[in-house]
Amino acid sequence: MWQKLYEITNLLFNFGKDLQQSRTDIKQLQTELRDLSSSTQEELRKLREAIQRPAYEVQRTQENEAHEREKLELRLEIQKLRAAKQLSQSEADQDDTPR
Repeated sequence: MWQKLYEITNLLFNFGKDLQQSRTDIKQLQTELRDLSSSTQEELRKLREAIQRPAYEVQRTQENEAHEREKLELRLEIQKLRAAKQLSQSEADQDDTPR
């Protein structure tokens, strides 16, 4: 009977130690998980920035190229108008000269 009581007491004591160790392990794992989660979030943020930066650069390049094309079109239009004006002036000058 004393042997049984000793075994049960020893078993309860060991369960208590195991329970305390399990609680400590769980807290440690929760802390590690939080740290990993924070680290993962930071890495995702950096990755998102790394992806967005080139996309932004491509967009800005496309916008700049569109503006340059527009300016070139306007320059060509101005040259065409000047050429048309000069042509009409030279035709008017030819009409004014006696034959």
